[in-house]
Amino acid sequence: MKITKSQLRNMIKEELGSADDDVPAAASPELGKGRVGGTQARKTAIQHATKELVGSGVTDRERSIIQTIQTALVQGAGKGDIATGTVLRLLKLLKAEIDKLG
Repeated sequence: MKITKSQLRNMIKEELGSADDDVPAAASPELGKGRVGGTQARKTAIQHATKELVGSGVTDRERSIIQTIQTALVQGAGKGDIATGTVLRLLKLLKAEIDKLG
């Protein structure tokens, strides 16, 4: 069986992703220091979509902002490392401001 470089890369990414699934997520790690595997990310996304965003006093405008930022983060992570540099610094500032809300 002959595999292309692209197929090999995808296989490696999948294997590395499944290895990450075994790493438990910390309750509240410092931003940029924690790890969440693919399985845990899926579970959390479903939980947020069904409970926290739908009936918890989040407005339509806020949902739009959350969705836009989440999409941008995923796209950014696909293009480079969002866990370092300016992006991480700005995310920490954003998190600090959100934490001040209560």
